[in-house]
Amino acid sequence: MNQPTTPQPPGAPPNAQPQQPLQVSAATVGVQPTIFLSQEPYCLQQVEYERIKRGQPAAASAAMNIFLTGIGAVVTVAAQEIVHLTGKASAVDPIALYSAIGTAVLSGIVWVIVKFCPSDYTTTMKAIGEHFKKSPVFRHFGNQP
Repeated sequence: MNQPTTPQPPGAPPNAQPQQPLQVSAATVGVQPTIFLSQEPYCLQQVEYERIKRGQPAAASAAMNIFLTGIGAVVTVAAQEIVHLTGKASAVDPIALYSAIGTAVLSGIVWVIVKFCPSDYTTTMKAIGEHFKKSPVFRHFGNQP
């Protein structure tokens, strides 16, 4: 005999299974998918932190200051030359002209020295940049990275 082991509600067909609520967790069904992105970290040493904290070398700042001074001198000489060409003033002061040319040349020399002579700051920043170029980003799908 096929008798159900559980009592049947009145009016139910014989041998019918009773209705039971289905309980499934969200993680089992995958209702909330998660994507993890990870990359190998750069292990920053204290000395590298100090180099970054210190910033650019003083020579780079000096080159920028000299360059900006040279721009000011060029603007001054250009203004004097414009006034001279209109016939309202005397000729350009040669000392101002030489100082404008000198500051432009000096800032160029200092910039080249700073650019091509590696400093602690530039080597540290270059090493960090190369690390992140070489270490790929990994994508993980699921609940754990």
